[in-house]
Amino acid sequence: MAEIAPERLLVIVSENNCMRMELHIPDAVEDLIEEVKNACGLGGHIRLQYKDTDFGDMFINVTSTSVIKDLTILKVIQLDPEATTVVLYPVNTPMSSTLSLDIDSEDCPSLLSALPSDTALPSQRPSKSHSFRTTLSVNCRGQTLSLQTAKLH
Repeated sequence: MAEIAPERLLVIVSENNCMRMELHIPDAVEDLIEEVKNACGLGGHIRLQYKDTDFGDMFINVTSTSVIKDLTILKVIQLDPEATTVVLYPVNTPMSSTLSLDIDSEDCPSLLSALPSDTALPSQRPSKSHSFRTTLSVNCRGQTLSLQTAKLH
């Protein structure tokens, strides 16, 4: 029985550092990351991106190893372990958010006057046909301005 040849990868470690790798692509992204870290002598936290020819050769985050084929170009992104990464996923349930700001500054009158005065604010809560609602309240030295937005389904 013939052995399956490993995939050939070009790994961009940094702007002036590229490496060629040959390996059998593991099933899990975490295992692929470990293979790349070991082969390139990297420590710490990294993310991998691959060059996607379907999207004009843009580098896209690797979320599945099924996208890694022979002659794929991978790019290593060093991550700061102190930083927080937020991953957003689309949801089908209604969402809302509220942001309130208290500003104690001499620039309050100019800040409030820079906002549009003819903005139509909803007088009632958005109906269930809205999929997202945002409320922003700014309290600037006793003057309060509230803005609400809603995105329809």
